[in-house]
Amino acid sequence: MSTKQFSQRAHESDVLDGFILVRPVWVDDETVKVCKGCETSFTPLRRKHHCRQCGNIFCQECTSKNIALPQLGYLKPERVCSGCFEIAYLVGYVISNDKSTQTHGARGLLDIVERGNEQEIFYLITNGGLDALVYLCRATQSCDLHLLGTTALASLAGNESFKSYIIAKGSLPHLYHLILLYYNKTESETLDLSDTLKFLDSVSNIILNIANILYYLSISGSLCQQMLTDDIALDAILKLADFQLGTLYDDDSSEDDSLPSYEEIRLRIELIRSLASKTISCLSTYHGLDRLMRLLHSNIYEVRKYAAKSIAYLSLRNDGRAELLTSVINLEDEQLLKDNQVAISHACCAMANLATNAESQQLLIHQPLLLSNLCRMVGYFLTDREIQRHVARLLANFALYEENKARMLSYQIIAIEDHETSQTEESWEGVIQALIAIGDSPVSDVEIQRHIIRALDNLSTEVPSVSLSKLTPCIPLINRILDTVKDDDIKKRASHVLNKIGPSFNDLDEFINSQNSDRTTSTDISVDIPSNNLIIFDDNENSQSVPNEEQNSSSV
Repeated sequence: MSTKQFSQRAHESDVLDGFILVRPVWVDDETVKVCKGCETSFTPLRRKHHCRQCGNIFCQECTSKNIALPQLGYLKPERVCSGCFEIAYLVGYVISNDKSTQTHGARGLLDIVERGNEQEIFYLITNGGLDALVYLCRATQSCDLHLLGTTALASLAGNESFKSYIIAKGSLPHLYHLILLYYNKTESETLDLSDTLKFLDSVSNIILNIANILYYLSISGSLCQQMLTDDIALDAILKLADFQLGTLYDDDSSEDDSLPSYEEIRLRIELIRSLASKTISCLSTYHGLDRLMRLLHSNIYEVRKYAAKSIAYLSLRNDGRAELLTSVINLEDEQLLKDNQVAISHACCAMANLATNAESQQLLIHQPLLLSNLCRMVGYFLTDREIQRHVARLLANFALYEENKARMLSYQIIAIEDHETSQTEESWEGVIQALIAIGDSPVSDVEIQRHIIRALDNLSTEVPSVSLSKLTPCIPLINRILDTVKDDDIKKRASHVLNKIGPSFNDLDEFINSQNSDRTTSTDISVDIPSNNLIIFDDNENSQSVPNEEQNSSSV
């Protein structure tokens, strides 16, 4: 190649934002006797012509079309065969500087992919069509073009034959970038109603496409190991599991029937989170989980938050790191506890999820000081509704298993040293006291009360009478719940518990009054409220359901 030609190609590369394909090697015309297209024999009158797109040899009739091929560095019209023409001009349109032309090219490539003809799709991949789809994800700022590109890639990712090409073409870094781009946009942009719904419709579909692509790739073992190439990749997947609508306008009064409702978009976001959680679970089979667990102790608040929330999702299918998970709440320093409040909330959610499985709950409850640390969390975060709810749910789930009841009903005496008076006092710390504190907390609601009653019902089932006597301090709390709650199921279960553990002596009022006067209230040090919408489940048939592989993946 001459210096002039080299300079021209370099200039073309800059104009196309780096989109230059390798020109094909031309087939040696000495070895070809018939046209590649119509298979007619060549003669002195039927001459041979090379297709500039594929490099094969055709007759005049089969290479009658001429178009510019900027993707190959041909800015003037060149011969292309009939088979290459559609792909060649669509790819050329995609890399145009005109958005309407790009849109036409992107829709054409998407049509080919959606037709589902494997031969056509392989032809698209080998002749620059897949490169053009990746280009749409990296070189444009248009939601519409991002949507067309990711829709086509998601369709390709759903076919086992094409998955490896998506990674080989270097698409993943650009998909991760789009996740981070739109994650930040949905957090910051404020638009009017019509623009908001249009924006959310496009963005939620783009992110859903990417979530599908990553999930399809993650279930292929050999490809899964190539997905976490750096911390940016992990960060993007973690944020995908926490994707939210942010502060965008929440209104369902649009008169445009072509736009989805806000509720439809919200359900789409929940499906994104579900797919992301499954992707994380697949990645955990390889090296991903170790990195994820290490992030629980990152010195960056946002990293701890997303790591803990992702592990809460992951806990639905994997209990492989129970020791490290429980270490999140094993903090002595009060300031460290406050700094890790959101991570602690998600860790408690993850443990409550795991505790519904017999083997997983055994791994958890045998972790050193777990119950003691959980009880401490109740006092430290007395006004944090999520932590109170998850701890109550976890204790209720633990209480389902016979082998845990004796451990949970044990009273523990701990020494508290008063540095001002140089005196040491004894304090009772245990599960029963924690349940009472949760019930008395200012954030206690019907959902929390339901878990408290579940825990007490489970603890009072098929246990010796001496163990039942340890539950009597809960009687005032149960009576208050009966007086205030309107939920019939909770009232029925609470009455059942009261019948089992009620004291057999006559002066019940005296007992209740003595318990009320002795109870102290824990110090309120909590100020932040962590993220909601975590996946939860327990032994109650009315509780939230958790999606599994057989259930509808749109339920979270």
